[in-house]
Amino acid sequence: MLMNSLIGTKFKIIQGYKGGAAINKAAEQGEVFGRWSSYSGLTASKKQWLQSGKVRVIAQFGPYIDAEKQAPNFHDLVSGDDRKIVEFMELSERVGLALWVRPGVPKDRLDILRKAFKDAMTDPDVIAGAKRRGAPINYVSGPALGKMVANAYKINDVQKTRLRKLLGIK
Repeated sequence: MLMNSLIGTKFKIIQGYKGGAAINKAAEQGEVFGRWSSYSGLTASKKQWLQSGKVRVIAQFGPYIDAEKQAPNFHDLVSGDDRKIVEFMELSERVGLALWVRPGVPKDRLDILRKAFKDAMTDPDVIAGAKRRGAPINYVSGPALGKMVANAYKINDVQKTRLRKLLGIK
């Protein structure tokens, strides 16, 4: 809906499938001709689709995907207030699968947890294992994630109203 509204695509949105596996099956049966998916989900579950050319990435949403340089990133196709709206909507893609703890965890414990997580996400064996499964690791530090979230939430009332309208939310 956002792409249709902001850059004039004419995607027909089909709702009602019960999860990604059902959408993939529908694609295999010729029922649907495209889908919105996380790249790591695609490379982990349907890597052969990419390798064989059965599917092609036509646009990126969120962080740049080096392996898909031919596909434009949606936020590069918009400007002004629309770019801020897209930045807000891309937040979940940029944060990914973040781990969290409750507010008030003592700083020394938080520092230990962050170091342990960084050590794991930058360990060559962990990276190699993820690569074998087609699940890339793009480590981002806790403080960097915090800044990213704070920046994305700096969306003004005019932008919020426009986003609601673009998405059909009353």
